[in-house]
Amino acid sequence: MESEPYFPQRAFVKHARGQEMRYHGRMETRADQIRREEVRLRAFQRRTDDLARLIISSDLPWVDIEIRIEALRREAERLFPLREHVFDLIYRPRFERLRRQWREPGREGPR
Repeated sequence: MESEPYFPQRAFVKHARGQEMRYHGRMETRADQIRREEVRLRAFQRRTDDLARLIISSDLPWVDIEIRIEALRREAERLFPLREHVFDLIYRPRFERLRRQWREPGREGPR
């Protein structure tokens, strides 16, 4: 069963960040919204996995990786407004754990 179409009330719709976004007259169903969100989430997850691989298998200095982590956090804020805290709850601890496991001095393992 197809979900009901979503029609914004005005020509300008308030974005979660407060900016006004122009509505272009295209009917968008709830299923379309969910698909779009899933695509953004999968692309973001690929970027986090790439960064995790970089932490584990590269000799890139940690300061450069921290810059990439911060850029990824800003991207999360842009892609998923009002959910910024999720990055600090899930991804930042993951990256710190990988740092402790794979990059601490004296740690033996593949490089």
